[in-house]
Amino acid sequence: MEGAGPERSRAVSDVLTLPLGLGQNFKIGGDTRFGSPVGIAQGMLFADSERTLFALDAGNGQERWRFNLPGFFLSPAVAGNRVFVRAESGEDGFIFALTLDVGAKLWQYRFPAVWT
Repeated sequence: MEGAGPERSRAVSDVLTLPLGLGQNFKIGGDTRFGSPVGIAQGMLFADSERTLFALDAGNGQERWRFNLPGFFLSPAVAGNRVFVRAESGEDGFIFALTLDVGAKLWQYRFPAVWT
């Protein structure tokens, strides 16, 4: 889902204390030019690079798992112990459901066509 809720807003009610500073620096390999914004949920950080979704421990930056995608992904959504991610490549589009703990594929859905 794009945004923080059904209304598709990226606004949150959290209060951020300024000035903000860099708390952690995580590095993943590969080409990240076409990457989506990172997702953070349940102590994990999700980032993509070269058709791969990486799940990192948000506390120490260690890779927990990775999942190869058929294209570039759009920010994942986490619900309970599931990660849902959409991937697109040309006219091909997919939604994957993965387990949060190890990134195992539970199911996938392929769209009949992706409109560009």
